[in-house]
Amino acid sequence: MPLTRQGRKHCAQGVSLKSWIADRQLQEDMLHVSLRSTALSLFRQELFDTAVFEAFKVLEVLIRQAAGLGDESLGTKLTARAFDPKGGPLTDKMAEAGERQALMNLMSAAIGSDKNPQSHRHVGLEAREMIIMASRLLGIVDNRRPT
Repeated sequence: MPLTRQGRKHCAQGVSLKSWIADRQLQEDMLHVSLRSTALSLFRQELFDTAVFEAFKVLEVLIRQAAGLGDESLGTKLTARAFDPKGGPLTDKMAEAGERQALMNLMSAAIGSDKNPQSHRHVGLEAREMIIMASRLLGIVDNRRPT
């Protein structure tokens, strides 16, 4: 199948078809700013497992910082402490109890299941959705930072 006029234009400008497609699959403005230099770059290099790991590592580090917890707090134990529905430092005390519990569960599930995907399974293009999820969760952390 021949390239479209737009495809020929981009190729003529020195943009490879592969990078043009990658740019469309996961656009920079879709992501939290802290993921753009690491996870996005790795995704565009088709290093999907590493891109997902980096996205969730950034999430874990920023949760720890925002909650004021030490380096000994890791993984799902970190998210359980940070978003503890009964008074975690990143818990929205104005939210309904079930919503607070659900957010803690969501954060814990994301860190527990997606941070180390290469140790559980091969990650392909679903990495896009996983990175977008990490980005969304980073936005929640930003909104919960104590002022």
